[in-house]
Amino acid sequence: MTLQEFERAYDVFRGELAKGRDPKGTPLQVDGLAPKWIAAEALPEDLRLLFPEGAIEGTMGALFAAYLTHAKGQLATRTYIGYRGVAKTYLLPRYAKLAISLFAEEDVRVLLSEVTKRAPQMVREVKKVLSCAFIYGKAHVPGVKVNPCLGVQVTVPKGKRDRWLTDEELMTFFRTLPRMDDPKAADCYLLMLSSLCPLHLRRTSPGTRARPTRQGFRGARPRRPPSAAGTSHTKERRGP
Repeated sequence: MTLQEFERAYDVFRGELAKGRDPKGTPLQVDGLAPKWIAAEALPEDLRLLFPEGAIEGTMGALFAAYLTHAKGQLATRTYIGYRGVAKTYLLPRYAKLAISLFAEEDVRVLLSEVTKRAPQMVREVKKVLSCAFIYGKAHVPGVKVNPCLGVQVTVPKGKRDRWLTDEELMTFFRTLPRMDDPKAADCYLLMLSSLCPLHLRRTSPGTRARPTRQGFRGARPRRPPSAAGTSHTKERRGP
């Protein structure tokens, strides 16, 4: 057993002492200097499933519990649920009982390497949640002095995702433009949308063409069918 493994095992054992029990299950008298145990009932209701046994003060679990409790009132609901899911899936199963002081930059690298193999699209999100927790901890949790995520670079390339507007979204967009108080702003929005997806705006159906305006599509007219030869639209001239 290495020194680091021994320190981690000892820290977990001290956490068990803080709960008033030993590995044999015998109740013990809790030492006043032992880490404080945070009961699950003291956490918000939606976090109790993540911490069924509570959390031990000074551990990564307590840091995540404190940060998520704070983030619930600061983040949008969808963002908060995503952060909570990241903590539940990638962070708590491995690091909940690990002392904050023992979590180093090398642990971040190992974690991100494992996530890269398992779900590369989640690497940046995992690092973001972990880094946000340490940023909060430096300001509010005693003993958190550094953010080990700062020196670790994400090597997974960003994936490109195309976002196509639905027909309902386009209809809402064109209905809103004429109602805007600033016509120039409406023209700018129309220009930006046209530059992003010109084909989607200009081709309303296989047989028509349309010009986008603030009032909608105007100037729609049938396309002239090609000639039988498919090379020219001019009429054949007869005679000399």
